[in-house]
Amino acid sequence: MFDLNLESVFKLQESFECNRCGKCCRNLPGFFLPGDDEAIQKLARFLGIDESALTSKYLVMDYRQPFGEKYWFWTPAVISKEGKRLVPLSNKNGDFYREDSQKIYCSQDKYPFVVSQITAAGGHCIFWDDRSHKCIIHPVKPTSCRLFNCRQQKINLNNWLYYHYFGGRPEQPPKIKKISYEEWGICWDFYCPCCGEDEVEQIGRQFLTEDTKGYSQRCNNCGYEFLVY
Repeated sequence: MFDLNLESVFKLQESFECNRCGKCCRNLPGFFLPGDDEAIQKLARFLGIDESALTSKYLVMDYRQPFGEKYWFWTPAVISKEGKRLVPLSNKNGDFYREDSQKIYCSQDKYPFVVSQITAAGGHCIFWDDRSHKCIIHPVKPTSCRLFNCRQQKINLNNWLYYHYFGGRPEQPPKIKKISYEEWGICWDFYCPCCGEDEVEQIGRQFLTEDTKGYSQRCNNCGYEFLVY
């Protein structure tokens, strides 16, 4: 497994200048690392409001479940092309979806799918100013936003994390992969170490040692099976 040195990745990112195209702000929204209270406090101070006002007005709580355990994090709200805010509801079933004149509501389970639909149709992050073509929280934006650049065809730093840190497409893909809570938060999702596709699902649980749980994974794209802990 490659060592992940975020400092060096961020220094590399600094060489890319923003051309204000809004591509990143109209993609899937960025996210704050799970449990990163300091980043949330810093954002609230930057906007001159308290944390309660920040989370109710600008952020939503979302989660991913890459290895059977839910990891919750704050992410900027998404606004549709028509100006409606998307709101996930944890007390609704997975198929729930409803719109009114000001908001779009969906179940928490359906939220990631609806976000991708809305942004693909011209929606954007709540912190994107369409008139100035600027991110209004640029100095304190989420970690994942800092890794996005407008020259992705030359170097995609998110893919650098996926493939270099997890060792994607090696000649002998590893049967055991290590990933921690913080590492998942940075990388957002998990790619198959054999084919590099985002088609991994959990298929069972094993025990590597008495105190370490290992989760058995299978890639739906190439069929490769491996263990993650």
